[in-house]
Amino acid sequence: MNRIRETVRAGGIAAITVMATLLTFAAPAWSATPNCRQTAKALRESLEVVVEAVISGHAAEVPGAAERAATWWGSHHQALRHGPEAARLMGAMAASARKGDSREAAHSAIRVGVESFKWCPGKPRTDDQLMLLDFVGMTGWLRAQGASVDWPPGVQGATDSLARQLESRGKAALAKQLRAAVRDTIANGTNRDVKPSLRLLDIVDVVEKALP
Repeated sequence: MNRIRETVRAGGIAAITVMATLLTFAAPAWSATPNCRQTAKALRESLEVVVEAVISGHAAEVPGAAERAATWWGSHHQALRHGPEAARLMGAMAASARKGDSREAAHSAIRVGVESFKWCPGKPRTDDQLMLLDFVGMTGWLRAQGASVDWPPGVQGATDSLARQLESRGKAALAKQLRAAVRDTIANGTNRDVKPSLRLLDIVDVVEKALP
């Protein structure tokens, strides 16, 4: 996630090589849990690129990022136990991006990403929890822009789990910052202040590095 964000901030979304190793495996049956999880993770990362472009103000790069995500979906979605709504949202994301409605494209991307946490059996892993909080930050940013976006489910559980892992590694201060960033983002509502959401996105990057 931090590698994607660094790429976006450098304005280099067109060269999305950070996901190359994730996007080359063949689509297996959805019931193969490890491959399902890896496929879902790759999907989320492709969707994050779309949203990051919007957040970073690189609107011209949104259509290309959305098209790449949609193309990847077409090749790999069979590995995921998704419903028709996911396919509809992926199409809506690409269509919105082509029309220049970047915020609506980001909205659809976030909804698919959040839904994807339901598609693979088993308990959430650390990387799942980190991605979920990334989507919380993105949701908060959109809500601060006036968009009507629901908060992802399971936020408190993911936050508590990550905070406990940090505390067990002697990083209590970072755990406290994470809890505060999540709380401030959700409490911010729709008051047009994006700073809490951006702070959460940055802290998630720090936490990711602290929990290898």
